[in-house]
Amino acid sequence: MNRTLFCCLSLLLPLSASATSPVRGGGNLGVGLGGGLGVSGVSGKYYLADGHAVQAIVGGWTSSAGGGFAVGADYLLEMPILTSEDPFDIGWNLGAGASVGAGDVVDFAAVSGIVGVEFNFTPVPIDLVFEYRPGMFLSPVVEVDPVGFSAHVRYYFNAQ
Repeated sequence: MNRTLFCCLSLLLPLSASATSPVRGGGNLGVGLGGGLGVSGVSGKYYLADGHAVQAIVGGWTSSAGGGFAVGADYLLEMPILTSEDPFDIGWNLGAGASVGAGDVVDFAAVSGIVGVEFNFTPVPIDLVFEYRPGMFLSPVVEVDPVGFSAHVRYYFNAQ
């Protein structure tokens, strides 16, 4: 399975050379809410130059073993816009992320891959993002999670 994942990612990397940041009418910094498997809470995304972005979530996590405070950070390659129609553009991204959480009963650390679909609304600077996030918990036990999802909604403004 690791070889298959490596091969798929190596085939997708040449696409990143043509990646461009989507046109953001509101700016390059988005703040809102996000979550899914792992961390849920306040979501932020910052567009870097040349089709690269970072996003983070600060909040909490819950599982059958407990819950607590958690932080997650992702590095994203923004791919070319798939289509542009009123009232939104549809874009997509690829990336990787890591998250850590601390709780009363158990702590966790995890890594994940990311494939996201973005609905970037053009009348207002808001995006709605759905992500497929296969991952691997590194602690408290090593466990592969091939089916993970997350979502974000954010409002954008300029941050210099």
